[in-house]
Formats: sequence, structure tokens, C-alpha cells
Amino acid sequence: MDPVVKLLSIGALLIQTTITLSLGLYAASRLGKGQKEWRKIENFFGNYFKELSFGLALIATGGSLYMSNILGYTPCHLCWLQRIMMYPLVILFGVGWLLDTDVVEYAVPMATIGGGIAGYHYIIQRMEQFQSAGCSVTSVSCETEYTYYLGIVTIPFMAFTAFLGILLINWRFGESKI
Repeated sequence: MDPVVKLLSIGALLIQTTITLSLGLYAASRLGKGQKEWRKIENFFGNYFKELSFGLALIATGGSLYMSNILGYTPCHLCWLQRIMMYPLVILFGVGWLLDTDVVEYAVPMATIGGGIAGYHYIIQRMEQFQSAGCSVTSVSCETEYTYYLGIVTIPFMAFTAFLGILLINWRFGESKI
């Protein structure tokens, strides 16, 4: 496996673990335990949500471009739809960060749609019931797995993780608090 793809796969697993642990800590804080720890996390993400969102979008975009342009992985139709939702987020978050502007109301719908597509794409790859020959009529099949790390991580899994991270950070810590 390519070392960059392996690093991106490990990063996706770490982000998923962080999300899971954060949700558990949030639930515990709502039940009266771990409130001090949750406030520390809230303060960190609240102070750096623009930078974190920009970083996630930039890494996801860079990883996707690396896989297609350097490794030669041809994107399928669903990959292109995910790219349509992810690539503008880099510009959106970059401008929002530099100009100190609130972009949450634009980012959350894009991350929600992109995450939905990535989740569906992952299901197509992993569950036989959802696989169809219709996806590959004109190009690469959406079922194609260029990478499969530790029995769970595929390219759509990495994209879903990035979208989920962006969505949760902006939904919970964004300035307009949608």
C-alpha cells in the first residue's frame, strides 16, 4: 500500500475514534459526569473550528488529487460528486478563516450532502445488496476498491470521515450554531 494512502487511512481511523470518544464524553457530560473534560474540548474546538475545518477539507482535497493524479486511480461517478462537495470547502473555509467570516451556513449543507454521498458509496462497496452493474456503464465502477486498509478503510470511508468531521465541528462549534 502506498505510504501516503496508508497515512490518510490511519488519519481517518484516528478521526473516527476521536469523534466516537467525543460523543461519548458529550453524552457523559449531559448526564452530569465529565463536564470539566467536555468544557476543555469545547473550548479547544470552539477556538479553532475554522482552522480544523480548513485543514480537514485541505487534506481530503489533497489526498483525492494525490490518488487520482499521482497514483492514477480513476474516480468513479460518486467520487466526482463527493469532490464537487469537498473542493469548494477548501476555498470557503480558507476565505472564512482569513477574513474572519462565518461560513457555517454554507459549509454544513455541503458537508451533509457530500457525507451522504460518501456514506452511500461506502455501502455500495461493502454490501452486496447495494451493488449494481449500472454504476459502471460509462466509467469506473463505484464498487472498485483501490484501497482497503485494516478491513474497513476505503476511499469513500476516508471522504465520509472528512465530511463528518467538518459537519460536526461546524454544526456544534460554528459561530452561527445552526
